[in-house]
Amino acid sequence: MDINIGVVSHTTAAIAFLVLTCMLCIGWKGRGAGVYLIAASVTTVVWAAVMAYGFWLQNPTGAFFRVFEVIRSSAWLIFLSVVVALVVRRDGRPAVRRWSSVALLAFCVVVLASELLPLIRINPAILGGSTDSRLLGSLGLSIIGLALVENLYRNTHQDRRWEIKYLCLGIGAIFAYDFYLYSDSLLFDHISYQLLEARGAPNALVVPLLAISAARNSEWSIDVFVSRRAVFHSAAFMGSGIYLLVMAAAAFYLREFGGQWGTVLQVIALFGAAVLLLVVLFSGRFRAALRIFFSKHFFNYKYDYREEWLRFIRTLSSSGGDATLHIRVIQAVADIFDIPDGGLWACHEPDRLSLVAAWNFPQSSGIEPLDGKLARFLDERKMIINLEEYRESPDVYSGLDVPDWIDLIDRAWLIVPLLHHDCLTGFLILGRPRAARTLNWEDYDLLKTGGSQIASYLAEQQATRALTEARQFEAFNRRFAFVMHDIKNLVSQLSLMVKNASKHRDNPDFREDMIRTVEDSVDKMNRLLTKLSSDRTRKGPQPVVDLVPMLYKIVSDKSVSAKSLTFATEIDGATVAAEGDRIAAIIGHLVQNAIEAVENGGFVEVRLTQYHDEAIVEVEDSGPGMDVAFIRDELFRPFRSTKKGGYGIGVYDCREFAREHGGRLDVSSTPGRGTTMRLALPIVGSSQLETNRRHKAKFG
Repeated sequence: MDINIGVVSHTTAAIAFLVLTCMLCIGWKGRGAGVYLIAASVTTVVWAAVMAYGFWLQNPTGAFFRVFEVIRSSAWLIFLSVVVALVVRRDGRPAVRRWSSVALLAFCVVVLASELLPLIRINPAILGGSTDSRLLGSLGLSIIGLALVENLYRNTHQDRRWEIKYLCLGIGAIFAYDFYLYSDSLLFDHISYQLLEARGAPNALVVPLLAISAARNSEWSIDVFVSRRAVFHSAAFMGSGIYLLVMAAAAFYLREFGGQWGTVLQVIALFGAAVLLLVVLFSGRFRAALRIFFSKHFFNYKYDYREEWLRFIRTLSSSGGDATLHIRVIQAVADIFDIPDGGLWACHEPDRLSLVAAWNFPQSSGIEPLDGKLARFLDERKMIINLEEYRESPDVYSGLDVPDWIDLIDRAWLIVPLLHHDCLTGFLILGRPRAARTLNWEDYDLLKTGGSQIASYLAEQQATRALTEARQFEAFNRRFAFVMHDIKNLVSQLSLMVKNASKHRDNPDFREDMIRTVEDSVDKMNRLLTKLSSDRTRKGPQPVVDLVPMLYKIVSDKSVSAKSLTFATEIDGATVAAEGDRIAAIIGHLVQNAIEAVENGGFVEVRLTQYHDEAIVEVEDSGPGMDVAFIRDELFRPFRSTKKGGYGIGVYDCREFAREHGGRLDVSSTPGRGTTMRLALPIVGSSQLETNRRHKAKFG
């Protein structure tokens, strides 16, 4: 019994498109371009079934069968036009003009009408027919189909062509076959029966390409699932068949042209080809590479990366609970695979990695030197180590030597390197997941990306810690510089006392004053050392000081060496928020600078006034003064001093003190006429003093 090739090929096409239609209907979300694809697939099923019936009748060229062909081609053209419109609209280009869609639909209707007219005029029971000028209509449909395929590919952005390339190949192949069929028919004035009966097979072969395209294009609102295992085994089977056909052809060539050795060479070639095929098919590495190839190029990703990334970042940046960043790092990665435990190894010392955090994980004393074999492997190869795979196939990780202390961790499953700027900063050891699973390229890529993000978080934390320590040292150094400045003033005071001791050593009053001065200097130095080791930014009640008695004491102490120093005030008291020793040192420095400026031929006057809610301390001297440029550019710059042995931070410290306490320090100076330093501080209270409303004293 002869096999009817036309029936077989078109039945195969009908079954293939029926399977595709079922998959599309199951995955369709009720909107989008998917409905047009389903309609085109359904019409193809009907067309293939009708054509198979026509070949069974031995008359597949009648008008009745051609009507279904026109309907099928028109359905695919409408679907292509819809997809082209979606692509153009998505990329923000001008939309496809409405008249072009109307023209396409009108052309399909005209071609369909030309096929229906013979059925109206002729008895419908007569299904026969012949080729005529109506073939031009079918040829026109195929040309429009190829034009739309080209237009779709050209209008799709290069980065997104992977979504539609299989669609273009599949539908393009259908219309290309039709174009060849009808071109041949018009050229030779008859339809090639062989091309017609073989037509179903090419249509069936493009079904996998259409299924992959449907799975890749979310805009069509179709969620198609194609078994990776089925595709893998089908591809392996087809590849093996093609390989054997090529080898058989080569063996035939050897037999025909190999002379007396031809038969021997043919047997050897076929045997070697079979052995090579078996070696390749049973190679685990080859199968793994083939699976990864098909997963990457033929399937949607199995993760919703938006959700995974949001969850990952949310876990890392969470500030609630008792979990530290190190624990959150482990949780963020472990949650991807539903892993209940893990440990983090990072640099606690410059040359080694040790356990810094464990989440439901056994404590381990394992230490990995940065120049150890494991660390070098992770740093150079940047691979995620699957310990189960390593134990079964160590050749996959050539050059790896897992330390013994890792083997002692029963649940250890994965070692994930943490790489920051391509340098190893640590690694994670994760336990086994709650449900057994096999990892593929997508899992490893996700782990590598997560590891890089974790490494950046840890590096940022380390940099922040280093910056905090540097700021602490900076604050300490600033306090130390100010303390040294105050100590210098105390040393100057003690030096003056020692200088006068040779003259007044027999004076009992001088000796008592010297003892009090030494005791006061020791107390001040002890307080300065205490402040040096304390944190000036700590919270707590702010001390207050009354400026009137403090200024009396400062002027009294300084008047020993400056006979022209005076103090005047018009208020009974002015209380400001400040430490007594600190503000006394600040004002004392301003007074001492004024005294040094006038030397022995001028005056220095200290005044205390009140303006609104501010206390104003003015220190005026009749010294040489300063010009505007010096005040602007040099006076308040730290570590700049015009005095021999000076530190250059006294006036700068005064201004910073005023700013810290909500006040200000103003300077008024004229060259040759003296300088006035004006310190303004907010008043927080007042004291009733037993002094006159106006008091002026001069100490001699």
